[in-house]
Amino acid sequence: RSRVDGVPGPDNRLAMQPDMTGNLGADYRFRGTPLALGGSVNWTPAYDYRQTAEQLERLARKVVWDAYALWHFDPSIRLRLSVTTPDPRDFRSDNTYLAGDQLQNIVDVRKGNVVSSLRLEMRL
Repeated sequence: RSRVDGVPGPDNRLAMQPDMTGNLGADYRFRGTPLALGGSVNWTPAYDYRQTAEQLERLARKVVWDAYALWHFDPSIRLRLSVTTPDPRDFRSDNTYLAGDQLQNIVDVRKGNVVSSLRLEMRL
């Protein structure tokens, strides 16, 4: 956990540095078949960090899921289908700062979306 001496606390840490993150993953290859499946989840809790004495940023909880299916044609050629999806909820950040005597708040909402790919992998 970092602390920035030039910025008064609380939450005077380096930008974009949460208290913790969690990752969990698993892979399985079915015996006697060319199929393997796997997946993982990455979790980052909501947290605040202070950029300056006047500016505080609050980031929402973020969860990203990954899954794949892998078909082995032979030891050097594989076909991989992968899907990555953030938490279905939107990812939100609130940026609050003091401008003169007024408190201002900027909200940034990023929509969750699904990313998929199909790749042919070849070892040379």
